[in-house]
Amino acid sequence: RGDMDAKKKARLKAAGWRVGDFDHFLSLTPAERRLVELRVQLARSIRTLREQAGMSQKELAAKLGTTQPRVVKIERADPD
Repeated sequence: RGDMDAKKKARLKAAGWRVGDFDHFLSLTPAERRLVELRVQLARSIRTLREQAGMSQKELAAKLGTTQPRVVKIERADPD
């Protein structure tokens, strides 16, 4: 998780901003939060493995029998 550093958080709070996590902002349950985290982790892993294999999105799409725009959505953890 990319938590904000304490100094930046303090500056934002001093300026009147409320600071919290995405799950608090979206009113997520612990199970919903975990699902979001898993989707993002899976998407990052797919991209990392594709890049390590030296494959383009188009090449991966062909292997999966789908399209390059669909691979983009997969790698972005798009909910569609």
